[in-house]
Amino acid sequence: MWRRRRGDRLARELRVVWEQRDPTEIATILHRDVELVVDGGAEIGAGGRLVRRAGEVAAALVELLPPDGALAVAGVNGSPGVVMRRDGRVVGVLCLATRRQRIDRLWMVTAPAKLGHWNIT
Repeated sequence: MWRRRRGDRLARELRVVWEQRDPTEIATILHRDVELVVDGGAEIGAGGRLVRRAGEVAAALVELLPPDGALAVAGVNGSPGVVMRRDGRVVGVLCLATRRQRIDRLWMVTAPAKLGHWNIT
């Protein structure tokens, strides 16, 4: 239970610093050896992408957030996460895992085919 609460707290903190688009602030809540896996999907030619280390992951997160993107904390597959919306539609879902009071793993799905159920109205 305490791990879930810590993950929820870190998801809320991540949303706040990510919206500020400041990679230095984002990096403060990431484990130094954090990994980010981005699944952009083959249909948009993005495929998979792996980013390692806090500074690089923080910069990648800033790059992934559209200029008019909005973020919200949400449960993702039973784990803490953040949902990215643009014009009211979900364009990315991020799930996180923690270690030693920091985020150490991030999985981001931006593949439209995999986000369909997030946009059912």
